[in-house]
Amino acid sequence: MGIIDGNVHDVGFDNVTSLENMLPNGAPPRSDWLVLSIVLVSYCGAAIAMFGMGCFISMDDFSRKEMHLPQSVMIGLGLQYFIQPLVGYLLALVLDMKVFDALAMIILAVCPVSPFCSVLVYYGEGFVTVGLCLTMFSTALSIGLIPFWFSFYSSAWSNAYYIIGTSTEILFTEVIIFLPVALGLLFKRLAGEKRAKKVAKICSFAFAVTAVVCPILNAIDNPSHYVGAWQLWVGGCLLPFVGFVCGLILASLFKLPYEACSAVSLAVGTPNWFIATAIAWNCFQHDETALHEVLTLVSIFSISMPIEGFIWSVTYYAIEELIRKIYPKIVTMFDDPDSDFEDESVGGDDEEKSGKPERVMYILGQVLDDDEVY
Repeated sequence: MGIIDGNVHDVGFDNVTSLENMLPNGAPPRSDWLVLSIVLVSYCGAAIAMFGMGCFISMDDFSRKEMHLPQSVMIGLGLQYFIQPLVGYLLALVLDMKVFDALAMIILAVCPVSPFCSVLVYYGEGFVTVGLCLTMFSTALSIGLIPFWFSFYSSAWSNAYYIIGTSTEILFTEVIIFLPVALGLLFKRLAGEKRAKKVAKICSFAFAVTAVVCPILNAIDNPSHYVGAWQLWVGGCLLPFVGFVCGLILASLFKLPYEACSAVSLAVGTPNWFIATAIAWNCFQHDETALHEVLTLVSIFSISMPIEGFIWSVTYYAIEELIRKIYPKIVTMFDDPDSDFEDESVGGDDEEKSGKPERVMYILGQVLDDDEVY
């Protein structure tokens, strides 16, 4: 296991969104507009998707007891910032990654929840409000937790001391999340629920556009970023999947509703690769070899995470049915006749208040006796 010599590296977030900090030294002029296009597509896509999610939710969602707020958010944040970094660390060890490959895995694993997590929760019919809260709060907490966890886990490969400066990128990401969501809520209030639902569905496609266009532009600009050792491909594909599985199982142990478990699960498996890219540039921009190895894993992850996240989100209920067949006494799904779910819905038009009885689901949680009345 290689160790980097103990030097102090100033890893600032200052101006990381500016074009000059996103380009390596001596980059050809052709890269200028490509990198600028990637940055614009990434953040515009995230802003449009967040606007759509703002159109989907309502302020009343924050007071709905079936969402288990703030418990579900606190549990999700705990799992996201304890389990996700641990998963990245263990994958780097098991796959016997080289030094910079392992550091890339740690960088990804310590990043906050991606804005696109909420879109995946939307596709999986989970609690979008929980997903949005996890994204916003994890991004805010990452100002202190990114340097802490990165220094803690990277010490297995490097005794270098990394200093993470002013978090301009994190603040910018927080604005990209909060402002469009607020505008979406305002649009829903002015335009009505039916029109807002249609807009939310259309805006959710910004996730797919970003997930497809950004890797294509990156491949045109840096095709070598997709050529790497098998450990990079395996690690990039396993990180989101293992996070999804661990998040779902551990969240269910707290007896959260299945829709909340789905939001927590997706949060654990969807670190923000935009912030990971910014960290990579600032850490290793003076070492082209190291920068290439780190960005290779980040580029692979930018492909695997959206694909795996979409597949995982739309197959949640199939997973539940499979577990029910294998362990019928462990999985409990029932309609709660005492739920005020229908009474709290406004006009029956909100998709998260669809007029159906509350669907409460616990996995590996409460086991009901056959004669128990519910």
